[in-house]
Amino acid sequence: MINLIHKIAASKDDVVFVGSVSLWYSKLIDDPHDIDIVVNNLDGLEAFGKIDTWETKSPMSISGKRACIRREDCTIDIFIEVALPEYNIIDGVKFQTLDCFKKFIDDCIDISEGPRKSILMQKKKFIDYLIQK
Repeated sequence: MINLIHKIAASKDDVVFVGSVSLWYSKLIDDPHDIDIVVNNLDGLEAFGKIDTWETKSPMSISGKRACIRREDCTIDIFIEVALPEYNIIDGVKFQTLDCFKKFIDDCIDISEGPRKSILMQKKKFIDYLIQK
């Protein structure tokens, strides 16, 4: 997966890896379950597979613009946003900072309700546990 991450990072300047990839690169988890990225636009990503796009009302997407590339080796989930999250650059790859990730989850919790809010609260507890470990 690391080779794919580096290829995606090299394909365009506005790629920030978020979610489980940022936790993995921070050595908080062993393996990411997919690749989540935030970009300003989809230019250059078509090289990685067929891009499916849609609009969403999920609190996980600020703009409501989402896309996905389903590959045999993994899924690339794409959040299309005007502003990129805060990031650190490690080995030439931009990874969302843990503080930014935690704030994002808190913001999502604040605007969620029902089962989605419960899932996000569990995710927050898990991230806090990983960081304190």
